[in-house]
Amino acid sequence: MNIPIELINISSDFRAEPTDIGELALSIQQNGLINPITLKEVDGHYEIMAGRRRFRALRDYLEYKELVVGRHCIIYEKVDIHPLVIQFEENHKRKDFNPIELARLVKDIHEEKQQEHGTAYKGIKGGWSIKNTAALLSSEPTFITRLLKIAENEDLVKNCQTLHEALQTIERATNKTIVDTARKVRVAKTLEQIESLEIEDYISSLQNIDALTFLNEQTDETVDFIHIDPPFAIDIDEVAGSQSYDAYDDKPEEILPLVERVINECYRILKPNCFIVCWCANQYATWLQEAMKKAGFSVSPTLLYWVKTNCSGRSSDPNKRLGSIVEVAVYGWKGNDAELTIKGRGNVFPQPIPRTDRIHVAQKPEELLIDILNIFSLPGGIVLDCFSGSGSTLRACYKTKRQFRGCELSENHYNTSILKTIEWATKQSAA
Repeated sequence: MNIPIELINISSDFRAEPTDIGELALSIQQNGLINPITLKEVDGHYEIMAGRRRFRALRDYLEYKELVVGRHCIIYEKVDIHPLVIQFEENHKRKDFNPIELARLVKDIHEEKQQEHGTAYKGIKGGWSIKNTAALLSSEPTFITRLLKIAENEDLVKNCQTLHEALQTIERATNKTIVDTARKVRVAKTLEQIESLEIEDYISSLQNIDALTFLNEQTDETVDFIHIDPPFAIDIDEVAGSQSYDAYDDKPEEILPLVERVINECYRILKPNCFIVCWCANQYATWLQEAMKKAGFSVSPTLLYWVKTNCSGRSSDPNKRLGSIVEVAVYGWKGNDAELTIKGRGNVFPQPIPRTDRIHVAQKPEELLIDILNIFSLPGGIVLDCFSGSGSTLRACYKTKRQFRGCELSENHYNTSILKTIEWATKQSAA
């Protein structure tokens, strides 16, 4: 029995815009109509109970003039069920393949065809290729390739709820592999160059100028890690008590605007997907986090803590306030794909204060900075410090095979840090 197409009606369809009808038509043309359309006879005409998209593909794209009962359609005999109920059952309760199920299905189809026709090889005629599978399934070859990758990496996408999410996960993993390989090659080449550098080469990268002048000279996105330890804006000379250091001017009304401008410049200079660590006074940590966000950085809510293991704490008001043996730092990153070099590490860094030949009131130990460099940067990378102070970052870069760029405003600190660095390098060589 054949039913003329003009006798078939779509009485109601609650899909606002039926999608992918053209692709469905191609699939029907190549593979046949797998699921027949369900019709119900009403007063000499036929109402579609199930299969509205299939009917549109046959009528509008493939230009069928009639449907063959038993092949293209079946007649629904019951009259005690409303067609809208069938539409609800067909669409609402239908469960599509999840990404892994779809990938497995495509993989099985592809491998079955390869067994039947042989595997296609570039430059050799014959065999079954991904292009053949794509044509069979009315899809793009790149789409089939990605589905096959999903089938090969089920563990990677096992938590993905949609095909789009699974494909994005695979693509990110592929891109990460490429980036990691390129990074390893770049690091290896850079390390070959660094092996020949002497401590004098590092010292020559330290300038005796102010931070903003130094930063203005730097080219956009040329630095792999930024470590800065600016003045704390807390009148630290008063806190330091009787110890004698070079004058340390850190009035809040001068320092806070300076740090904000420095952070903005750091964002411009830092490469994408790289980190910045900035030390600050406890009371300015929240302010610094906001300043870094305003500059464009993504900022961790978790602070870094340097615990001074050989310090009992000092307070400017010991009657009311406990002494602090901790300094804090804010860290952030530029871009969406920054990745720590060492993962799973905590945010507390127990290290003693330098006691021997200390030249700066806020001096950090080299061991602390070595730890930080290893977590936030790769060997061979360029590290910037525009508040060099005692030169600890420079020496840490030398020891961990990073390149160094930096400056120090105080001429006294600049000269003393160079002398200390030469002495330190001499001891390192002797050891």
